[in-house]
Amino acid sequence: MRVAGILTTLTFILLAPSAASAQEASGYPIEEYLGVTNFAGVAVAPDGRHVAFVASADDFEENARHSAIWRVDLDDSGRRKDMVRLAASNGSYSQLRWSRDGRYLFYIHSEGDAKSQIFALDMRGGEARRLTDPEHYSDGVGNYDLLGEAELVFVAPAPKTEDEKEAIEEFYGDVMRFADEPTTTWVARVGIAAEDAAGELIATVELPVQNVRASVDGSQVALGTAARSEPQRFFNNFSESEVYLLSTDGAGEPRQLTRNLVLEGDLRWRAGDSGFYAAGIGDPNDPRGGYTQGRLFTIGMDGSVENLAPGFIGAFSAPFVVLPDGSLLASAAVSTRTNFHRVDPRNGDVERLTDFAGAVSNLSASADGGVIAFALISDRSAPEVYVAAGLENLVAAEPATDFNADLNSQPMPQIEALAWPNGEGDEIEGILFWPPGRRGESGLPLVVDIHGGPWSLRTENIGPIGFAYYPALLASRGYLVLEANYRGGTGRGDEFLHAIEGFSCTRPATDILSGVDFLVERGWADPERMAVMGYSYGGVMTNCIIGLTDRFQAAASGAGIWNDISYFGTADNFIQNDVRNNATAPWENLENYWKESAISRAGNISTPTLVTIGGADRRVPTTQGYELYRALVRLGVPAELLVFPDEPHGFRKPKHKLTKVKAELRWIDRYLKEKDVTLVH
Repeated sequence: MRVAGILTTLTFILLAPSAASAQEASGYPIEEYLGVTNFAGVAVAPDGRHVAFVASADDFEENARHSAIWRVDLDDSGRRKDMVRLAASNGSYSQLRWSRDGRYLFYIHSEGDAKSQIFALDMRGGEARRLTDPEHYSDGVGNYDLLGEAELVFVAPAPKTEDEKEAIEEFYGDVMRFADEPTTTWVARVGIAAEDAAGELIATVELPVQNVRASVDGSQVALGTAARSEPQRFFNNFSESEVYLLSTDGAGEPRQLTRNLVLEGDLRWRAGDSGFYAAGIGDPNDPRGGYTQGRLFTIGMDGSVENLAPGFIGAFSAPFVVLPDGSLLASAAVSTRTNFHRVDPRNGDVERLTDFAGAVSNLSASADGGVIAFALISDRSAPEVYVAAGLENLVAAEPATDFNADLNSQPMPQIEALAWPNGEGDEIEGILFWPPGRRGESGLPLVVDIHGGPWSLRTENIGPIGFAYYPALLASRGYLVLEANYRGGTGRGDEFLHAIEGFSCTRPATDILSGVDFLVERGWADPERMAVMGYSYGGVMTNCIIGLTDRFQAAASGAGIWNDISYFGTADNFIQNDVRNNATAPWENLENYWKESAISRAGNISTPTLVTIGGADRRVPTTQGYELYRALVRLGVPAELLVFPDEPHGFRKPKHKLTKVKAELRWIDRYLKEKDVTLVH
């Protein structure tokens, strides 16, 4: 199933043909690697005849991210027979959903300064039609769901009047405001064929609603709340994520169903509207609200919440599908792979259905389960959308797209999963990326690329999935790349995940450094040519490791916490502090905050270090980068600090992503390849 003429208006830089020797010397063209097309919002039509999805990629010349909605048409055997582009822009598309008869495809779209609104595409032809009025819903529309055959129910922040906006502007101006005050949300309905895009107001609720799900009989909607976003604020736990019930006739106040410290998301009504299934994080019996593996929950109409598969060690991810037989189909990370699992809600049994070397995501299925579509990144290819004819054919799913054919045609790194003892009684798993055609070679320069989270993992795929994760690019340039799944990560059970608590620097560092020893002892890695790098929590661990050892010749730290004490009062992420420091504040446990913080070992650092961070990052505030760089300067360590203007924790501007990667590659080349380094092209 190969696709020709893809993305005619969304054309990206292509790989030029080159000899293998040139490929080994220079590696993949960076723009091509970072400009990979990624997929989201995969949605199978109820009758299984179409699959819609969003394809997105960065354009570095225009410094913009292009997105498009595509539809793949399937024949009776579930194979692609045609593909058409339905919409394209520099904006974002999300929440693709089909009408029950398959005639309409709905989605949420925003572009430029315009706030998100709901649109509908008629599969019989014609332009997209906006269903919600941007003047009436001036702060945008949030989540929506089908309400019966002819309507949608949706939520939107209740906009302020012009007088209220003027008063706020006059009083505060451009001041960034943090406060804890009520958030008002409209719950409304609109007809699919209605000409009045204002819709009909069902209720006004004093809740920050993030999700809405209509019951099968259409009599009520479930509202999933989240932490308030305006005014900006700090929050302490998952207590603001709760489920409420509201009658669709607008009668009565919303009834709070759950009261816990569980992050409930991706709600699905159970058969007979008897309760819900949900994907989320947390333990309903934990009064602290600790972090856990991703879980599937069942929620009763009495508000009870239970883990559907308490014996399962993996991490489930949304979205999931409720199959016709009542079982649940979901992706879950176990060890170094993410695959599909079927869960029996009656007894908690979990059955693994696939064994892809890589990661599956964006699951969707037809009403009868006869067509299943998803995105897959494997050990042999960059992302593509795959389609299978039912559960029994999941393992034989075929690609329905070929957007990344040019990248996939290049020499691939050879990828293997490995495990090693950490010296503390644990077996640590990881992924090793060999330069193309050089598996088993001795004395290779090594780059240790540390994953973020820490509640995540690396799987056996070439990527790329973002500017902060590019081991295949490094391998293509002749580096041996180690991705260690250290303690604190997912896919190995909650005991493994919680092992990081109180030891947020030292235990993961032990796991990673023992992996380096493993490679050096086998002669694969050259101990005189090694670099360590990472972004977000990978940056945290990079900062930690260069204070524990001087064995690395270079380091690249991206958006990493340096000082846990100052981080407590400046970041928007409560869970980092509470989980990493046993749910304590600095004044309650100053000794551990200091001991496990990278700054406590600053005096030991001698590794040349490049520091990168976003100028508008609140997850890891920009000040953490300044603090780290100030220490390196004070110590006389070769260092460079790059602050990217207006960028949050996840960079948005393609040129900034490109500059970051080029700077990191140049820095590593400088210290590991022992040659003059010019700008990477």
